[in-house]
Amino acid sequence: MGVGSLAQAAVAHYRAAGARPSRARPALLAVEPDTAACLLASLRAGTPVPVPTAATIMAGLNCGTVSAAAWPYLSAGLDAAVAVSDAAAGRAVADLAAAGICAGPSGAASLAGARAVLTGPGSAARRGALAMGPGPVVVLLSTEAGAAAGSPGS
Repeated sequence: MGVGSLAQAAVAHYRAAGARPSRARPALLAVEPDTAACLLASLRAGTPVPVPTAATIMAGLNCGTVSAAAWPYLSAGLDAAVAVSDAAAGRAVADLAAAGICAGPSGAASLAGARAVLTGPGSAARRGALAMGPGPVVVLLSTEAGAAAGSPGS
């Protein structure tokens, strides 16, 4: 999620008048670190609010304030938002790497968020709230590649 500029673009695209008229409306989920959950705090408050941030392996998402330009789109167009832990993002990095996908913690946060929402206790209710059937197609947006094994920085 970060400050929300890329999320704003996704919301603007999928919520535009006439968008996807022949198909079901896609559910849009924003994911942010639990140490920098400015969107969740803002959604709960109904207005953008800054939050203190703390260290996270999801450095690219470590933002304490939602973009003022993005806020109207996000507050009106997102279906859900979730905050994930560093541990969950780290597991997602490892699982993506095992599948041959090079992603860093900020990029893998989308997988961690999808897991948090779509699996575990209470997931049936969350799937229902998002109008997701038993076999949804999930698209993960990752904008950060991790260091390849053996490369500088790995």
